[in-house]
Amino acid sequence: MLGKPKPRTRFWFGMTNFMSRHRLTVVVLALAVCAVAGGVALWLGTMRTPDEPVPPRLADITDVDQQEDQTASETSTSSTDTADAVVASETPEPDVSDSEPPVPPPVTIVQPPKSFHGSAFGDATQVIVVTADSMSTTRATLRTYQKSGGTWGAVMSTSACVGKRGLVLDAERVEGQLQTPIGTYSLPYAFGIAANPNTSGSSLAYERVGTNTYYDGNYGSATFNDQVEGVPSAGDNYEYMYLPTAYKYGIDTNFNPEQKPGKGNAIFIHCNTGSGYTAGCVSIGESKMVELLRWLDRTQDPVVLICLTSEFADFYH
Repeated sequence: MLGKPKPRTRFWFGMTNFMSRHRLTVVVLALAVCAVAGGVALWLGTMRTPDEPVPPRLADITDVDQQEDQTASETSTSSTDTADAVVASETPEPDVSDSEPPVPPPVTIVQPPKSFHGSAFGDATQVIVVTADSMSTTRATLRTYQKSGGTWGAVMSTSACVGKRGLVLDAERVEGQLQTPIGTYSLPYAFGIAANPNTSGSSLAYERVGTNTYYDGNYGSATFNDQVEGVPSAGDNYEYMYLPTAYKYGIDTNFNPEQKPGKGNAIFIHCNTGSGYTAGCVSIGESKMVELLRWLDRTQDPVVLICLTSEFADFYH
């Protein structure tokens, strides 16, 4: 037989029965207690003192970081500019005395105009120049030079032929050796089978050539280096002049005016025959002979210079 339960036991037994009968009511009460506790905690949070820091939001932290980066960048740039300014202020100005002197402007050297030099040119203001590259060649170049207004200038240029055995110094020439003499010679007159192509009043004196025209080569003759008409006597030294191709046009050079025996004569400038050489004269094309005769002016004391190409600068400089 059981005795009466103790008071504590009776309390828990009563509570158990109560909770069993009123379980839903207990759950609701528990939830109400939790809600009241949460509200109290929230109210206490709003009641913090003004000095307490507000926990930053994530967006605020990001903005602060960006501002700090910008400030740091501006500070760095300002520091760099300040350093450059200090370096610039501390860099000394270049010492002008130690620098290279300024380069002077280029000096333009004006060469004096060229001119013919030598007593053989006298008062000539027209010069025919015949140059060959070697003493043995048969080929040469003929050029003409005119002095105008105190200045010499080239006028015409053409190919030419010289002696079959080339060139020879004037003093060493031997008659019959088929060499063209080197020297400077006057031009006393022109001649030709054809009529004079220069119709001006100042043309070279012009002598027509006929079938009985000869060139006198007799040393000591009054007509030495001149044309004569008639049949030469036996033993006479002469040059037959009626040669339709070579002597259609020609110019006398007055070679060997001193009539030195054995030196020869009859050195002309005449028309080219196509052989590629001469017996000692200078030959050029027929059209160039016409041009040459039309250019020559006896009042300008024309002369001809025959020399090596390498020696031309000795006369014209």
